[in-house]
Amino acid sequence: RTFTWTAVPLATEYHVVVFSPTGDRAFEVRDLKTAGVKLAESVQLPPGKYSVQVTALRNGQTVAESARTTFDIR
Repeated sequence: RTFTWTAVPLATEYHVVVFSPTGDRAFEVRDLKTAGVKLAESVQLPPGKYSVQVTALRNGQTVAESARTTFDIR
């Protein structure tokens, strides 16, 4: 229940969005200062195919954005 990614040089924060199987935002986390986040136990995702996208920012401006990466919850 942890997402990690490669740190982006000069990025000062990250924004992570997880999309539901229907493409809606299941949840998001903003203002992360490290290249990873552990999901709180309160975040419950039903089984399905999800995707995640990470945006790296510096001073509030996007410096890099990942492609959506899919994963399954069973």
